Amino acid sequence: MRSRARVEVRRGKPAQSTRDAAGPQSRSIKRLLRTAPGALTAIATLLTAVLGVTFVLVPSLRPLPRDKIEASLAVPTVEGQVDLLEWAKRQYPGDPRGELHRLLGHPYRETDAAAGLVVYVRLRAEGFRRRSIQLRARVYDAATRRPPDNLDTDEIIPESGQLRIDAPSRASVQLILLDDFSRIPGRYFVRVEAYDDGGMLAYADSQRIEGP
Repeated sequence: MRSRARVEVRRGKPAQSTRDAAGPQSRSIKRLLRTAPGALTAIATLLTAVLGVTFVLVPSLRPLPRDKIEASLAVPTVEGQVDLLEWAKRQYPGDPRGELHRLLGHPYRETDAAAGLVVYVRLRAEGFRRRSIQLRARVYDAATRRPPDNLDTDEIIPESGQLRIDAPSRASVQLILLDDFSRIPGRYFVRVEAYDDGGMLAYADSQRIEGP
């Protein structure tokens, strides 16, 4: 009688398809993609709220509106026979001698007390925060409306015409000190001009100044 050979066949686990193996990872990516827009919206909302509070607490950090940048000048009056220290007390009431030291390059001395002509300049500027405006004053002959050839007049301290605007809207009165020509025969006026890096912004003329 023939014996039958026993053949044992071992069956392994069925191989997983690539699709089944990548299932958990694929589902995680899909969940992430579904939730990402909501998360980004929440982050953007939070950043907007933080910026809003920051601009309220620190207004100087608010971006400047670029659609309105303008300046205007007026010269309401001039005053003669004002010495250097008196001008500094009016222009820099907080520390006049300290400002004169900075402008002159040395401590103020009595020999520096030359009398000058103070030009009062009313300036209004909008949209110039973190930018500088330069004020310049010059004497003109009222008859020819040109700078006179027989007068050598200029700012006693040119830096006194420098004004830095640090707010988007500001109105101020600046005092520019010129050599005093009010005792020289003739009829004159002072023209004040405002400049920034892009060129002239505005100008204004004073009233006529009558010499003796």
